[in-house]
Amino acid sequence: MGKTSVEIIGLPGSGKSTLLNYLKNSNISKDYLVKNNHLIIEKVELIFDINYDFFLILFIVDFFIDKMHLQNITTFFKRIIKLNLVLFNSKKTSLKNNNNTIHESLIHLAIKSNRKNICKLYKQLLKIYRTEKLKLIYLKISPEEAILRMTNRGDKTQSLNSQLYQSYVKSTNLYNELIKNICKGNKNNVLILNSEEKLESNEALINWLKSL
Repeated sequence: MGKTSVEIIGLPGSGKSTLLNYLKNSNISKDYLVKNNHLIIEKVELIFDINYDFFLILFIVDFFIDKMHLQNITTFFKRIIKLNLVLFNSKKTSLKNNNNTIHESLIHLAIKSNRKNICKLYKQLLKIYRTEKLKLIYLKISPEEAILRMTNRGDKTQSLNSQLYQSYVKSTNLYNELIKNICKGNKNNVLILNSEEKLESNEALINWLKSL
């Protein structure tokens, strides 16, 4: 069986970190997954991966930038640095066993949908994640609800007509295009959950994890 990377995706406020933490601390992770203890060898590999990851991300950076990031050279490089930091941290906080890794990583930051090049994004993600297969857990939430949740938790957000709202719409469109691409071979490659559903005893989630 080849290596499989499972990425939790969704707009900010959809509960990605909550789900990952739930999996780490629940009986689900004890039954189907083991926590990544990050042995010394793995930590060394993480450090050596930094330069290579930076190079790989450059090939798909256009999926992650918009006018806001192209204002000047500073905003552009800040975005590049953020992408690399998110990837590095996702490797440190992932759940894994011999063949499966579950993490929250790059895809949720993608903001530019390009149907013609969606295969390019998918293939490059396989290289970045060092995996043979990519599956998704999609926490579905509307841009309006995402902004509301972020506001309620204290994040500074703009009005629904702002650039932030448009960015969330673009991200949602990209998620949908990527899901269509990944589901071509097998619909079971993607699990879609309503972000308002309770995680505890979620049969769809448990059964999906069993199938990995």
